[in-house]
Amino acid sequence: MSPSLPTVHGMGLAPVPYLFGGEQHGRGITIPDNFYKTGVWVRKRVEILERDNHECQRCKDAGGYSKGNVVHHIKHLEDRPDLALDDDNLMTVCEACHNALHPERMRTPEASKRRQITPERW
Repeated sequence: MSPSLPTVHGMGLAPVPYLFGGEQHGRGITIPDNFYKTGVWVRKRVEILERDNHECQRCKDAGGYSKGNVVHHIKHLEDRPDLALDDDNLMTVCEACHNALHPERMRTPEASKRRQITPERW
């Protein structure tokens, strides 16, 4: 990595486009399919969990408490890959809150198949 490249949040890392081989202009950044298994994400995830004391920030904002074990991208990774490792775009949530934040992922394959069944034709 060239010393002239800026670093991401003091982690000594190049900006996201350089980390993942994507293009640097605009939001034309390609996030790899295995992003959540990369070392940089695993380290960032641990950092965010520790920052938030493993507490669900959504439950905490509502006056409750729940153990948080999921690091959520506030602005979705698909929409804003340039914010993939931005501390301000990451928060710890519990699984229930994460499911509520992503209702589109709650569809089960069985339910999708039931919706696609065509009426009988005899």
